[in-house]
Amino acid sequence: MTARHYTHVGRARARECERPRDRRIGLSFLVVLLAMLVHATAAQAAPANDDWVNAQLVGASSATAGTTIGATTEAGEGGAAGSIPAIASVWYQWVAPATAEYEADMFGSGQDEMLAVYTGTSLATLTFAPGARSRDDDIYTTLDPQVVFDAVAGTTYYFQADAVDASNLGAFTFRVNRTFTNDTFASAWDLGTSSGRYLVTDNVSASKQAGEPAHGGNAGGASVWFKWTAPSSATVTFDTSAAITRSNTLLAAYTGAAVGSLTLVAGNDDVGGGTSSRIS
Repeated sequence: MTARHYTHVGRARARECERPRDRRIGLSFLVVLLAMLVHATAAQAAPANDDWVNAQLVGASSATAGTTIGATTEAGEGGAAGSIPAIASVWYQWVAPATAEYEADMFGSGQDEMLAVYTGTSLATLTFAPGARSRDDDIYTTLDPQVVFDAVAGTTYYFQADAVDASNLGAFTFRVNRTFTNDTFASAWDLGTSSGRYLVTDNVSASKQAGEPAHGGNAGGASVWFKWTAPSSATVTFDTSAAITRSNTLLAAYTGAAVGSLTLVAGNDDVGGGTSSRIS
């Protein structure tokens, strides 16, 4: 609206007074238009890691800012979710520092995304990493994807981060972390104040520490710990989802500062006659 106003005034003054001023106003308008076009073009520039060959190297345990805005796909590129084609992908590479289970995720972005992990030496030879779990979109109803995989020390893994469609392009944080770093109370994973979130994990290599209570009234023997801070006073629910649980679980919530002096808030073993657990 401002640009049209000045152009109109310039023509009016040319009839009354001087044409040179009209040319100056017209030139200014042109420069403004060019600047706007250049800015719009720059905003759509593809990320540096748009192609597999330019996959961004991330650290052994990292959190890296990324975006799918301006990203494209390559000829022969498959979709991260398998059944959903690639839309606007970016790539990361990571070298496993140890032979262990790791997880990669794009939690907290607010967009609907896809994530997959591969091994291979070229885009054409990539195969889904052996042992990868949850290689799909909307991991168990959450918009943010997570993949858990069995890494081999020294192996290079490639991660394809993508959006499910053009309306879900945006910024995200890509993370790679070793699982089972939360085997003890002191090393509990901090979930912050988030809600409506699912985590894919297991307790295959977990243990039980001295002084740890019997969760859900059962002695158990292979626990992992999480820490959550309530953002407000309300009734909340935690569960080991029946849709994905492959074992008989226990679940309990506590308050306290040490594993030997915890106060039980709620505990459960086998909700609804099944093998999953739920507390509120």
